[in-house]
Amino acid sequence: MISVRRKRPFNILQNSARRKQFMEELAALMNSLPYELFVVGIHKERLCRQYVNAVNPYELALTFVMERIIYCMEQRKQTILPVIAEARGKNEDNELKAVFYDLVTHGTNYVSQGRFQRCGFPLLLHDKRKNIAGIQLSDLCAHPSARHILKPDQENRAYDIIKNHIFRSEEKVGGWKVFP
Repeated sequence: MISVRRKRPFNILQNSARRKQFMEELAALMNSLPYELFVVGIHKERLCRQYVNAVNPYELALTFVMERIIYCMEQRKQTILPVIAEARGKNEDNELKAVFYDLVTHGTNYVSQGRFQRCGFPLLLHDKRKNIAGIQLSDLCAHPSARHILKPDQENRAYDIIKNHIFRSEEKVGGWKVFP
């Protein structure tokens, strides 16, 4: 199921009966919570092999996810979406802010700057220790998604739970992108 570190405060889960109960309750919660996922996976080695001047994979992932989010917002006629990210350190945070603001200011090859500028995206960076629910939820979804991308034929019960929360659209653009 969903991986939980066996460190404090999770050392109580070393008891197999408690761990099983916890995992069942967590799975039920992950299944029932109202959330939508936008998942982008970048095969870094393939990217470097296929593209001589490959874009930074993290910048590329941010671009792909924001293109999908803007499409979803337009479908729903939403104009504001706070973007919450985990703080990583001063330099990394400044780099993320620069890339993010460049993206929403200038647009992408597929989404014009005007489309981005019609929407508000306040960027909020929070330390992981603040225990922000959205960051915790995204952490719980990231590993099963990555495992599914790398080994799609392998059993992945956690992914089976979260896959129903991936943004779906009747159009071409959805909440799942794997590149290249």
